[in-house]
Amino acid sequence: MLRRLVAVLAALGLLALAACSDDDNGKKPDTYRPPDAGVDTTPPMEAGTDMAPADAGPEATPGEAGVEAGADTGPKYSALVGIAEYTGSPGGDAGPIRLLRGLANVERPDPTIKPDFIDSPTPPNCYGYKWTATTLPNRSAWDAGKLTIKGHKTVVYVDGDNPGTPTPLPATIECTRKQMPGSTTLYYYDCGLPEKTVLPVSSAFESTTTLEIGAAGGTDVPAFSETGVGVAGVPTLKTDLTTLDPGAGIKIEWDPAVPNALLVSVVIRAMLKDGSEFAEITCSQLAVAGDKAIPAGAIALLPTPGATNPLIMQTFVAGLAAQGKGTTWGDYKVGAGQGVFGVTCRLASGLCP
Repeated sequence: MLRRLVAVLAALGLLALAACSDDDNGKKPDTYRPPDAGVDTTPPMEAGTDMAPADAGPEATPGEAGVEAGADTGPKYSALVGIAEYTGSPGGDAGPIRLLRGLANVERPDPTIKPDFIDSPTPPNCYGYKWTATTLPNRSAWDAGKLTIKGHKTVVYVDGDNPGTPTPLPATIECTRKQMPGSTTLYYYDCGLPEKTVLPVSSAFESTTTLEIGAAGGTDVPAFSETGVGVAGVPTLKTDLTTLDPGAGIKIEWDPAVPNALLVSVVIRAMLKDGSEFAEITCSQLAVAGDKAIPAGAIALLPTPGATNPLIMQTFVAGLAAQGKGTTWGDYKVGAGQGVFGVTCRLASGLCP
């Protein structure tokens, strides 16, 4: 049953979304090669991230694509560290599954490493990246030292690439900064779990779970630690994540009462099935708002489907409890949450049959 579940996920390109490392954007394996048709080699990107990766500056306006980042003139940084899990059905006969992701996103303003779209330097906001099979997204993780997350249940997980014997999660998840293969300027945080982490038995959270999350401190970000971090509940969606239409605009709606959530995070990961083009849009909104309209400038980053080469959009929506130090830049947030995911497949003519 487990191997059949993994086969269904791989066919839909979902397994690359289950990485624990949340800031390994654009990471390619040492054996990277252009992908075969239908094979998902999407670089693992963030799910549930809410920190803007560039300082948009005073002229930034919602919907403006490619906002220039200001010069890094001081010890500015923005960090989001934590853990989130998403439940949904990838289709076929596999039934619902649960995907685990760490949040290990550490950013600072940089005049050259900036997103392709950003509408605000702080949440609630939207930002996005686009890239191809032979290029990396233009982003990097800055140095906060070792990141640690503990207090979750040590439930078992399986590696979606190699679904062998289930293994318990470590009592302390440790994320360390590494250089992206193929780049001398881009870095990511690796949380020590498989890129494709599936929880086949139960959640890593209980109703009473509280976490301890912190950073040892590094060149860009000083040490920090937060205890008693709660876990946000799952948003009740009013939007069907399997029928999204970029051409008509995208608006995600939910019941405003999301247990323990300050923010709701919306992440849309998109790829053409032949593996030639990719994009990711990350947005956040106050949970009580009840909806998030994705800006047109962010939607424009999504690849265009062909007559036989569909666009596959994988959408993750999660409540996120958050606490920590907060300023425009020079802040950190830690948090945890739960959510749902869905998959939309579109050809140029409409939804895939």
